[in-house]
Amino acid sequence: MALTREQFNDEIDVFVDDVVCAATVVYSDFEIDVAKEAEERLRAVVDLKVPLRGPGDGPAEGLAVLTANYKLCVDSYGTHIAVEHSSFVLKAKVDRTPIIRWDYDRSPNNKPRSHAQITAHRGALSHILSRLDHKDAAQH
Repeated sequence: MALTREQFNDEIDVFVDDVVCAATVVYSDFEIDVAKEAEERLRAVVDLKVPLRGPGDGPAEGLAVLTANYKLCVDSYGTHIAVEHSSFVLKAKVDRTPIIRWDYDRSPNNKPRSHAQITAHRGALSHILSRLDHKDAAQH
């Protein structure tokens, strides 16, 4: 049996409560855009930004920001929620350098379905590790 718009939106609420909010005790920026009545396709977009804080960091400070973006739809049978696209990016605050990015596309064209890009620059990553009292921070 295909999901109705109401069931789809209820499932998105469960996803947000169980997955997103459970993983982030405190988040700085969070948006959800659910399927509109006028739209034929059932889709939702969830955007989330989570700060990575070090010991003694205040609310305005931080070492990095994890940005998560989910584009959700129904599966090919119309019975379950599926991830159409997701992207996770960890970006250093010291120089706004991306450290890692992980992308997923349900229907990729001429590229892998899922791929990671690791662009950790020595300075940004070393700064984060040293602030977190990592014993080998200077070696990274």
